[in-house]
Amino acid sequence: MLCSISKINIPIPYSRKRVKIELDGRSLIITGGNGCGKTSFITAIYNYLKQGMDDPQNNDIEYLTNQIRSFENHLKKIDRDDGNYDYYQRRLEESISRIEEITSFNIEVNSINNNEIRSLLRFHSATRQAAISSPNQAPKYSALVEENKHFANEKDGSQFFESYLLSLKKNQSYAIAFDKDENEAKRISEWFDKIQTDLQSLFEDPNLTLEFDTKDEKFYLHQDGKDKYTFQTLSAGYSSILSIYTDLIMRVEMWGVSPDNIQGIIFIDEIDAHLHVSLQKQILRFFIKSFPKVQFIVTTHSPFVVTSVTDSVIYDLTANEQIIDVSSYSYGVVMEELFGVQPDSHVLTDKLNYIEKLIQNLTPENIRELEKVILSLAYEKENMSDDTQAFLDAAQLKLIKTKKNISK
Repeated sequence: MLCSISKINIPIPYSRKRVKIELDGRSLIITGGNGCGKTSFITAIYNYLKQGMDDPQNNDIEYLTNQIRSFENHLKKIDRDDGNYDYYQRRLEESISRIEEITSFNIEVNSINNNEIRSLLRFHSATRQAAISSPNQAPKYSALVEENKHFANEKDGSQFFESYLLSLKKNQSYAIAFDKDENEAKRISEWFDKIQTDLQSLFEDPNLTLEFDTKDEKFYLHQDGKDKYTFQTLSAGYSSILSIYTDLIMRVEMWGVSPDNIQGIIFIDEIDAHLHVSLQKQILRFFIKSFPKVQFIVTTHSPFVVTSVTDSVIYDLTANEQIIDVSSYSYGVVMEELFGVQPDSHVLTDKLNYIEKLIQNLTPENIRELEKVILSLAYEKENMSDDTQAFLDAAQLKLIKTKKNISK
């Protein structure tokens, strides 16, 4: 059973550079400028592992060498017009290519001998969206579990997430009304409470509730001040998150393991895609905390993702170097030093210049205007560079002093 990656020593696709990373089972964050090959890099790792998992002989050089000899002998014995010629030629090229890949790829993995549990190996693309379907009726719980027991890595678990919720809710009702099984009813209730708590964390709303409408037998998400909505009407950002979360939850349930014990590797391209800044700060930390034995390998453009975790490896693909823990650094420093981007936007720069202009000629008439501009920046202040925050603090102090002098 594949558990995690311990070492990576491979070439960057379409490049002469090689990457050497010591992971020892820790999660990996890949950063770098646009076009540096982040997606190609993690895709190459995933494909290498997947081929070895689909058929262990794909990683056996001795076996592949014997295959090459066999295909070459077959090709010598038949003419090009033979119906099998193209087949043997293709298999020969595939085997040669695989040996070249193995010799250039050095990926060391941690594994355990347990054939009863399927190895978790998933790749979530940057364009991922939750495929949670709305069931027409509650499926039979035992049939749903039997059908999806140890379902394959290629299958998207989010597809039957709501079907599972519905079947479990039906079982809860049966446990109360017919079986008089309070323990089972309590277990199911606690499971739903855990799902609701996770959703509250992901949606950054402690008051969010997961509600079941008995009339139309459907689940709704409810937040104060909003109309209730379904899993099928999520925004792109939340749909992106739930595609990963619900898939993992279904593997936990169908594979008969707990969130704390499920093991394997999950690749997530552009984990920050479509997410608000506040959610970028916690999304990777949430997944690592919720599934502590899963190794997450992600790409990102976000300094908020990079600074959100402590016990993960950060690798800058553009500079081709491993980065030290930056969780204690400000977002501005990470933006400028790691991503090579000035942390302050053009809009922010214009506002700062306007504040400076007002301060230089501060009068009773423009105090209200200065106060308004400073207040408009208060919400995003924590995401600004240290210099910008210091400038705003100084402007605020100047404003307070001027207002006091005027009131005397």
